[in-house]
Amino acid sequence: MAVTALYRISSGEVLKISPKGQTFADRDPAFFGVVTDPVLPDGNTVRALNPDGTMGPLRVLGFAKHYVGIGQDIRNATQAEIDSYAAKELTDDKQLDALRVGELFSVHPQWRKAFKALLKRILAVTNAHADQHNALRAQIAAATSLADLQSRVAANTADLNTYTLVQAASALLNDISADD
Repeated sequence: MAVTALYRISSGEVLKISPKGQTFADRDPAFFGVVTDPVLPDGNTVRALNPDGTMGPLRVLGFAKHYVGIGQDIRNATQAEIDSYAAKELTDDKQLDALRVGELFSVHPQWRKAFKALLKRILAVTNAHADQHNALRAQIAAATSLADLQSRVAANTADLNTYTLVQAASALLNDISADD
């Protein structure tokens, strides 16, 4: 059976080496690559074994592996390579999160509906504030005296509602239940 290795494309960090030929089918090929039957001059262990029998962390000098990116060579990572892995992982994770949220919004109807309902609630409150602000500006511009301004503002500016978390959640659930 073929040996396979899963690596992060952005950094070359080898995350797992499988002597059973694992396909890593759930990986995102934009961020993770698979090497089949790599050359492993430093062995195939990417983690140190702890005294209690559990596996230690990745990124330990002497155990961490690095895919060179040319051919099939996987070797022990240098300390400089190990030091760069965390920053590249963070960048990849941010990009993956953004892609997954985009997929949730566009592909999954339940999430799309929830996002739209939440946006509807946010826009309703934002628009109410904008309407009140714009009305106030118009009254200020039209006023001829302080007394005139006071009467105009008192007559034309509506009070904004306040909501409890329970009321907001109930309104959101109502919007989710409504048709798109």
